[in-house]
Amino acid sequence: MIAVGNTLEAIVGRLLLDRLIGPFTRAQDVFTFTAVALVACLVSPSIGPTAIALAGMATSANYGTIWFTWWLGDAAGVLLVAPLLITWSTQPRLGWARGQRIEAALLFLSLIIGIHIGFGGWLLDQAAHYPLTFVPLPWLVWAAFRFGPREAATAAALTSGIAVWETVNGLGPFVRDTVNESLLLVQAFVGVVTVTILTMAALVDERRDAQTSLRKAHDTLETEVDKRTRVLWQVNERLQAETTERQRARAPD
Repeated sequence: MIAVGNTLEAIVGRLLLDRLIGPFTRAQDVFTFTAVALVACLVSPSIGPTAIALAGMATSANYGTIWFTWWLGDAAGVLLVAPLLITWSTQPRLGWARGQRIEAALLFLSLIIGIHIGFGGWLLDQAAHYPLTFVPLPWLVWAAFRFGPREAATAAALTSGIAVWETVNGLGPFVRDTVNESLLLVQAFVGVVTVTILTMAALVDERRDAQTSLRKAHDTLETEVDKRTRVLWQVNERLQAETTERQRARAPD
C-alpha cells in the first residue's frame, strides 16, 4: 500500500507539472510548482499512514503526527529535488565565460564554508546550537541574482544537504530533543529556502527577459525610423528635382 501511494503521488505530480509549469523562468511557474507539490504530496500520506494504522503498526493517536511528518517529508523532497532535475535537464550545458566560472567557484566554495559555520558550528561552540539559519542566505541571493534558476536550485540543494547532514550528526540550530522534531524543522527550512530562492531567481530572469525584449524593441524602432527617414529623404529629393524641372520649364527662353 505504501508503494502504491508513492507511485500514485509521482504520477499525479508529473501530470500536473507537465500541464501547468515551465522551466522556472517565471515567478508564476514557481508558485504553481509549489502548489502542485503541496497538493500532489497529499496522496502518499493519505495512503501510507492509513495502511500502517490498519496493520496495527501505529496507534490512532499518532496518526496525525505520522501523516504530517510523511507529507512534509514528501513535499520538502519534491520542492528540493524536482527543480534541480528540471533546470539541469533543460539547460545541461553551463555556457559560462571564464569570469563566470571563477565567480561560480568562489560562490559555491564560500557557500560551503558559510553553511558549515551556520549549521556545523565552525568557529563557534558546537554544543550551543546557535540559531544561525540565516547565514547561507547572502550566498543563495548571490546565486539567484548573478546566475539563474539552475544555479539557485543547486545552491539550495547544497545548503539543504549540508543542513540535513549536520542535523543528523547532532549539530546546528535544528537539533531538538526528539528526532521527529528535528526532522520537521529541517524539512520546513528546506521547503521555505528552496521556494524563496527559486522565486527570486525567476523574478531576476523575468527582469532580464524584459530588458532584452525592450532592447530589441528599441533597436527595431531605431531601424524602422532610419528606414523611414531614408525613404522621406529620397521622396524629398525627388520632389525637389521635380520642382526644379517645372521651374525650368516655366522659365522664358
